[in-house]
Amino acid sequence: QESTNIIRDMINAKEISLPAKVNVFYTKGLLNNGSHFLNLLEFWFGNIQKVLFSKIEDFWDGSDHNIDFKVQFDNCIANFKSSSKNSRYPNSMEIFSNDGNLAYEDNGDKISWQNIQQSKGQHSDLNKYQLCVFDELSNFLNKRPYKLCSAEEALVTIRNSHKILLEAKK
Repeated sequence: QESTNIIRDMINAKEISLPAKVNVFYTKGLLNNGSHFLNLLEFWFGNIQKVLFSKIEDFWDGSDHNIDFKVQFDNCIANFKSSSKNSRYPNSMEIFSNDGNLAYEDNGDKISWQNIQQSKGQHSDLNKYQLCVFDELSNFLNKRPYKLCSAEEALVTIRNSHKILLEAKK
C-alpha cells in the first residue's frame, strides 16, 4: 500500500523522529488483523524487543483472541488495543514523535501528518489555564454553572492515579 511506503520514507528522512510512540486499534482478533499492524510496525520501527501482555479481552469468531498488549520495538513503543469494528477508528493507529503526529486510518487508506513546527502558531485556552481555573472557581463560589469536577471526583482520580503508579512500579 502506498501509505506504508510514504510513512517509511518519512521515518527515513527523519520527518518522523525516533523513538516514536504508537497507539494501535485493531479489530477481529490478533491473528486476523492485529498481526498486520505488528508487521507494519516491524517494517517501520525494527525488531520486536519485548512484549507485555495486558489482558485477553475475548475470542473473536471463536478462534482468535482480542488482546490488549504493549510492544517494545527497536525504535518505538506501541500500545495495541482491540476494538470493535463499530469504534470511531477501527484498524487505525496514531504515531507520536517529537516532530509531530501521524494519524493512520481505514487500514492506511487515509493518513494525515501534523507537524509540530507548523502548528506552533496555533493557541488554545490551555495557554491561559490558570485563568480558566480561576474563572471556574469564581463561577462555583457565585453559584453559577461551572465545569470543574467535584472534590470527590478529584479524590477518586488521585487514588486511581496512585494505584496505576504502584502497579507500574511492581
